[in-house]
Order: sequence, then C-alpha cells, then structure tokens
Amino acid sequence: MACKNITVRKRAGKQYLIHYAGGAAFVVRVFGNRLTVYTSKYAPDITADKQVYRATIKKLFVPSSLKPGSRLPKRTLSGSPLKDVCDIGLAGNSLLAQISNDNGSNNGSNNGSNNRFKYLYIGHDVVEVELDEPVEQYYSELMSGFAGNPYLKVAADAPLAYAVTKHYVYFFHTMKRFDRDAFPTLRDVVPPLNPVADYSPAVKTAMRKTAKRIIKNVRVPFTSY
Repeated sequence: MACKNITVRKRAGKQYLIHYAGGAAFVVRVFGNRLTVYTSKYAPDITADKQVYRATIKKLFVPSSLKPGSRLPKRTLSGSPLKDVCDIGLAGNSLLAQISNDNGSNNGSNNGSNNRFKYLYIGHDVVEVELDEPVEQYYSELMSGFAGNPYLKVAADAPLAYAVTKHYVYFFHTMKRFDRDAFPTLRDVVPPLNPVADYSPAVKTAMRKTAKRIIKNVRVPFTSY
C-alpha cells in the first residue's frame, strides 16, 4: 500500500511511499501542514530512514493512481467500505504539494513572474517547480507494462505524474508543459498503455507546438535504495 495512517508521538498523520522501479524512492510523512521527506529502508517492510527535506505546505494533492474520470471503487479489496483515497492500494505513489500562492505577488515587480505558483513534486526526485497557474487536478498513473513505450521512455513502476491547470498540463516525468487543448480529453494525456499505444499524430503535433520546459529546482536527487 502506497499510503497509510500513522501515529507518531501521539500525533496522527499520513505516510506515503513514493514509487520508483519496484521500490520506494522516498517515504513522506505529513502531519497537518508539515511535510517531511525521508530516504527509505527495509526493516523488514519499507519505512522511513534518514530525513532529507522538510516543508510547510498549503495544500497536498494525493493521486488515486487511476485515470481521469475513473470512478473510485466503493469497497476495498478486503470488502470493507472505501473511506479514504489511501484505501486504494497505489494511491499516493507520488505527491504534489503547494508551497506558495504566488512567488512575485509581494515584490512589486511587473516582469511576468507575478503569476508563477510554487509546488513541490515528490517522485523520482524531490523537485520545487514554478507553474504559471494554480493546479486544479493532479494525477499519477501507475501501471505495469508501459516500459516498452518508445515515446514515454519511463522505467517500469514509475509514476506518470501530471498536473492540470486551466490552460496547461504539466508533465513531471519529462518536466514539460503543454497546452491543455493539445489533448482531446484528460484521459488522452497518457495514451492507452495496455496494449502499448502511442499518441495520435494530431496530439503529437499539438504537443510539439506547445511544449515548454518547466522551471525547476531539484532539492533532493534520487540516489539509490
């Protein structure tokens, strides 16, 4: 299970296992608005090891691992009622946290930076990113069998994470921004992967025309388990 409820020193919180290549790139614990990132270790199950990053967050996006538009199941695999997104086994396989509303709203400048919003993406690395608009939705699809896709070029068991804003889609596995209109629907942001399929020619063209690099700052690079 990628996320679960925890209690540490009588404080209730959540713990998330960040997936990558069959293991956990990081273990994240959240208590209220305090987020702490740890390396992972096996003891014997995956648990938190060394603290590597801390942040005060304004909002946390926890993905279900399902495609946009998918209905959440009413019951868990054990048959009990689904009460929390964490009851879905692969929910929280990566995380996106808002860490500021606007990085230029108080500096009096008018150089175009006033509309950037800072988020912390926790996946293969811990990365601070600057986005042009506030995030409306966050998805992190985790599927088996997509490692052979020649276009996506990602490792197996690696989240395909992306944030959706009013006008853009931000891909965090490639650190690129595309116009939201490049995709017919949100279900087309990641093409069908079983069997492996590529983007349509029209979507490829629209992606090439609108692609921009995401402004990023790697806070904690992935090393190894």
